This record gives sequence, structure tokens and C-alpha cells, in this order.
Amino acid sequence: MALYNRLSCRKDIIMMSRPNVEKLYTLCERESYQILRRAESLKGKKIALFPAGPTAQSFYYTLLNDYGVEAEFFIDNDPALEGKIVCGKPVRMKPWELDPNFNDEYGIYIPTAARYYMQIAAQLEELGVTRIIHAHAFSAGHLWERYKQIFENLDDEQSKQAYLGAIYSLLTGDNSYIQCENEQYFAHRKFESNLNEIVVDAGAYIGDTVEEYIKHGQGKVIIYAFEPYAEVLEKLEVRTKVLKSQWQLDDDCIVIIPAGVGAETKMLRFSKGNIVALTPDGLGDRELQVYSLDDYFKEKEPFTMLKSDIEGGEMDMLIGAETMIKKHKPKMALSIYHSPEDFAEIPEYIKSIVPEYSMAVRNHSNDYGDTILYCWC
Repeated sequence: MALYNRLSCRKDIIMMSRPNVEKLYTLCERESYQILRRAESLKGKKIALFPAGPTAQSFYYTLLNDYGVEAEFFIDNDPALEGKIVCGKPVRMKPWELDPNFNDEYGIYIPTAARYYMQIAAQLEELGVTRIIHAHAFSAGHLWERYKQIFENLDDEQSKQAYLGAIYSLLTGDNSYIQCENEQYFAHRKFESNLNEIVVDAGAYIGDTVEEYIKHGQGKVIIYAFEPYAEVLEKLEVRTKVLKSQWQLDDDCIVIIPAGVGAETKMLRFSKGNIVALTPDGLGDRELQVYSLDDYFKEKEPFTMLKSDIEGGEMDMLIGAETMIKKHKPKMALSIYHSPEDFAEIPEYIKSIVPEYSMAVRNHSNDYGDTILYCWC
């Protein structure tokens, strides 16, 4: 398996030879079936998850609720977590040292990014622990039939290759079929320029995308920049002040909203360790305001463009914007790379509420990260 390589795109690597889409489709199908067979081999085994971080905890609930698989415990290399309770299960270090039959009795799911998966897998294999499966691959294998339907609905061959390249990366960790492109959020022809747009930038971070919308804008562009993280907000405010001066913009051209977006308007908690990841009530260590976009724009001119990169909160955001999307059909550039489920659920949901949306996919890093779904009517 190849490690993920999160380098930015370079002009000299963008135009790699494109593999035959049918061949890539066959490779994805084969890998998904292999993953399912591997998961089947773990039936009847006791299950542990390694490590015990937030991603592992989220995957555990997916494993339990969607597949009826319950874990015995979590494993972690951090001595500070030894004996802690996570999701009602204990955290242990090196349980194989206490059980000589560990490899025969247990299967281990590794819910983490591929670069860490490779480290953990190497650690386990050196110890003779071989019944392991990457959580992203497990989920992607089970989602393959749904991925196939989305693949058929994509707008062009480039989109189909980009989508399958990302799925293959999820299944195998191999990024060979990723086609990295520059101009994230603007790569598709329908998004190259923006005439008199009202833009929602969900997950504005330090204003890098805000600046790009100013550069690509024609006529008057108004940008609503949603960003919940206090330490990031200060940098966003400085950057927007500079942009307004450089481009001689009216004050109302960039509106900073120190809040997140979600399914409904309320207070939520979020984790300091994950810059903008909103968590279920009670799980985070900071409190913040979250708006439903339907609520926020109820008395405002409707937005015409929606961009999001909110650490997996896209589905909640779309649910909270359903009325606006149905009524006004804005262009959308949505991050779908935060989980294997997002590759299926986000396009499925959009098609369910507005069937006439066209969809394209582009990769904007050298792995499946920064895979963007472009939607327009």
C-alpha cells in the first residue's frame, strides 16, 4: 500500500496519463469484494479498535449501529490512556502480550488516516498480529454498490476517473490513479468565474478561499464567511481587512460569521483538537453557535454559491439548507472526502432533493483528500 502524500498539486504532475475508466472500475470492484471477504473472515472473532482517538470512536458507532459489530476494547500506544473508558469500552496497551492466543481470537479494525494505518499495521505485523483491516477500506467496500450508482450519474469521463481514483485510494491506500488538479473550488468550467454571486464559504478558515472568490468574481460578489474557531477568526479578520483595502471593496462584500453551519440553529460543542469539527452535544470541549442556512438566510437575499469544507459536517449543513437548495438551486462545491460515507451520502442526498442537479468530481491533492463534488443546474 502507498502512503498518502498530501503535497499540493504541481503543474508538472497534473497531466499524468489517465487510466482506462473501465479498467479502474474493475479494479475498484475487485478490491471491494476482497475487503468484504476479509471482513467476513473476522466474523466470530473478538474485535478491538486501534487507536482510541475521535476517528476510532466515530467508526465504532458506525460499526456497532450499521453492522452490529461490538468491540471488546480499544488499543492505543499512549500510556496516558491505559485503563480509560472510551465509548463504554476500556483502552488497553499491548493486549497481545497478555494473551498468547490473541491473533487467533481477535480481529483489529484500524480507523485512522492511511499514513498512520501503515505505521500501526507494521507494528502489529512485526508482532505476528495479522487479522487487521483498515476502517476506511471496510466502509468503502460495503458502499461499493452505492458508489456505482453515483459513478453512472457523473457529468463527464474526467469526473468518473476522479471519483474512482478516490474510491480506489480509500480501498487500498494506493494513490496511483488520483488526478490532482489546481484551482480547488474553481476547477470545473461552470465554476471558473462568478458573476454577481452571493457566496457562502462554510469553513472559511483563514480566508484563502475568500480571497480566491474575490479574484474570480465579476460584478459584485458578496461572501458570507462562516468560521467557528476563535484562533482562526483573528487571522480571517486580518486577511479580509487587507482584501477590502487592496480591492477597494465595500464593507458588506465580506461578512464574517463567527459560527458553524449545521442541520438546525442551536449551540453545539466542538473539539479544540480538530479545528472546525463539530461533534454531537456533550462530546466537545468548547461551545459555539451553529446556524441552519435556511434560518440564516430567511430574511436575506438567497445565496447563489455554496462552498464547504467543514470536517465532515457537510450532510448536516445540506439538511439545514434544504429549503434554499430546493428553491434557488445554488451552485455548490462540496468536500466529500472526510469519510467513505460522504462519497455516497452527499451526492445521493442532493439528487434526492433536486434531481436535475448535474454533478462533477475533481481531485485537488495527491490522495483522496480534497476531493470536491461540483453541482449545478
